[in-house]
Amino acid sequence: MLNRALLKILPILFIWSVIHSSQSNFWNTFLEDPSNVAITEFTPLDFTIINSSNVWGETEPCGWPKNPLGGLARKATIIDESISNGESLVLVDAGDLLFHKSALYEGKDNIDGAKIRANIIVDSYNAMEYHAFTPGSKDFALGMEYLRKMEAKSNFNYISCNLFNS
Repeated sequence: MLNRALLKILPILFIWSVIHSSQSNFWNTFLEDPSNVAITEFTPLDFTIINSSNVWGETEPCGWPKNPLGGLARKATIIDESISNGESLVLVDAGDLLFHKSALYEGKDNIDGAKIRANIIVDSYNAMEYHAFTPGSKDFALGMEYLRKMEAKSNFNYISCNLFNS
């Protein structure tokens, strides 16, 4: 109980100490005559975040007859149009990028085809200048070693708080 009360009052005590500190010329000047304090203007950042996820190793549109979604070419076109319009972009992918399922098995799955598509996707993301990627469960379908191989080939960051080298 005491901890909660202390946590609530600490910010107030901190602000009070800054305002009343004789060391703080800014606050002393501001309290005496606010018109004497120079406030620096700032320029707001203007950018667009393009987020993708659940590509599942697909390079072509998904094939829904009424409204096919996805595809690397479509994604690249959207990015190119945004850049042409003068937008600053942050390109991120939230995972399940490289493969369509969480595990691929020799003899059962087309592993060579999956590797070819994964390489095409990484090359495309490099060309589109993606900034970051967070691996999802399906991205480990060929194991950590293969994912590290794809990371080494990538020009974008792989971000995860629970992956580490053993």
